[in-house]
Parts: sequence; structure tokens; C-alpha cells
Amino acid sequence: MSHTPGPWIMGERHRLPDTDTGEQWGYTLTAVGSTTIEQVLGATFHVATVGANPGDAECEANARLIACAPEMLDALRLAADAIDLAQAQVDSENDRDNLCKRLVAVKRVITKAEGRE
Repeated sequence: MSHTPGPWIMGERHRLPDTDTGEQWGYTLTAVGSTTIEQVLGATFHVATVGANPGDAECEANARLIACAPEMLDALRLAADAIDLAQAQVDSENDRDNLCKRLVAVKRVITKAEGRE
């Protein structure tokens, strides 16, 4: 199964339903529909809700991080390809080892993001 395609959009901070305190705030993340008809109709899909106390900067930072997840995954895939190419072109064994360690780390995150770990 694949994730909801990006871009993911972080909405404005707003009050969230909370049956315990009535004072839960947070951000809702949505994705624009991926088909032409969904885009024409402006259809959006709920991706996540990040809740926190009013004015919680960490909540906003978490929501921003989640919102750019699809773009980060695409960037990691490009980085992995670039590191693969660079490994074949370096002269030093030490440089190859450093690139290999970086490639392993990048591929580990890609694997985790794709649910293969």
C-alpha cells in the first residue's frame, strides 16, 4: 500500500474536538485529490491531526514536518541515487566508505517510510 500522494497541506491552528477538557488545539493536515476530477472539484483528504496546548510551538513544528513528508521521501530517493552514482566515481576508499554509510542511512529511512521495515 502506498501513502497518500502529496502535496500535504497544513491548515491554520484551530480548536479540535476534545471531550475531556474542551481546550485542545492543533493542526489538521490534508492532501489534495490526486485524480483530475478530484482536483477540479477541490477534493481534499484528511491525512493527520496534530494536537497540543494553545500556542505550542512544538505542535506547529510537528505539523510542518508531517506536511512535508512526501517531498522529503522524494528527496531521499534522489539523494540515494546521487550517492550511488558518486560511489562509483570517488578514488579514495575512505570516501567510498563514508558515502556507503550515508547511503545505508538514507535507504534505511526510505525503507521505514515505505513500510518495508
